[in-house]
Amino acid sequence: ELSGLKLRLLDYQALAGGLVASTNLASLVLENSELDDEKLAIIGAGLERAPDLPLKKLYLRSNQVGDQGVSALCPFLQANTS
Repeated sequence: ELSGLKLRLLDYQALAGGLVASTNLASLVLENSELDDEKLAIIGAGLERAPDLPLKKLYLRSNQVGDQGVSALCPFLQANTS
């Protein structure tokens, strides 16, 4: 649960690295956390490097995410079967 935290670019890079190492994360909540396309692309890259992550829920409400950011998630979403 990271809702409402004003995370910096460096924080998102660390989070993306942690996703790669995670084996049991089922929900990621990033609502109202100053997420934008660039930061979401970082998260998307981390998720893409974690194909076995059992992520079932991703909450991104109340952020400044556009088409480019959502597109960065597509490879993970297409490959994720959980």
